[in-house]
Amino acid sequence: MSTEVLLQAELLDWLRTLGFDFNAERDLFLMLKSQFELQNSSVFKNQFITTQQFWIHKTIPVGMFMCEFKTKYFEQALFSQMNIPLPSELSNAVPKRKSEFLAGRHCVKQLAKAFKISNVDSIEVKVGRHREPIWPLGVKGSITHNTSTALCLMSNSSRVCSLGIDIENIVTEELMGNITSQICCPQELMLLVSQWFDKCEAFTLIFSAKESIFKAFYPKVGNYFDFKEAALKDVDLPNSRMRFQFNESFTRKFFLPKWVDVDFMVSNGIVLTAVTL
Repeated sequence: MSTEVLLQAELLDWLRTLGFDFNAERDLFLMLKSQFELQNSSVFKNQFITTQQFWIHKTIPVGMFMCEFKTKYFEQALFSQMNIPLPSELSNAVPKRKSEFLAGRHCVKQLAKAFKISNVDSIEVKVGRHREPIWPLGVKGSITHNTSTALCLMSNSSRVCSLGIDIENIVTEELMGNITSQICCPQELMLLVSQWFDKCEAFTLIFSAKESIFKAFYPKVGNYFDFKEAALKDVDLPNSRMRFQFNESFTRKFFLPKWVDVDFMVSNGIVLTAVTL
């Protein structure tokens, strides 16, 4: 690590001990408004889903639906009440996993309504052999959630080939230490640390970005691929964008582009990343 990066990281830690909040101006709602236009915001009719918002991207034909949910109010009867099928693969899952799945599929259904996709009431995004969502013909989408927020990106436009989205809570130092070597190299971390992110933020951003890349390119690759197939090479902080480069052998094997851009947002302990192809 360079002396300059070390000094920046130490200064960042010192300023935080004085109560300076670098996340204060990175509010998720405000950051979404930089790329999306809010269409409506409402409260759902049950206690499980609290608030929900529908957004449309300003420049590309992509919609996003976001909802807040409370696992403590989850009941299995909600699947039938909300007309969302419970897949057999989840029949024995814990309530937390079922609640996350339900919230994500609720976002899917609401976006399908917004895009006027036929047979909305019967729309079902099934689960594939690698737990990937199987989208109806002509629909491109991606689903993500953390412990209390679920989001879905969706498009039915021929201008959009694939989508990837991921939301994560900032990881702890302990977890980061256990899995960093599986996700990225030190040079990738330092690129973000040099841009005033602390190490946990930097790691979570890279992890989330590679999750979004995986989701966007899975339909093309058709199988799992290692997170190290893509490496962070550049950070455009003013435009909240990271640029990753695929390994040359990987691009040749699957006829992929050399570079992929990932949009990102950081707000109050949460990271959100997205890829549009």
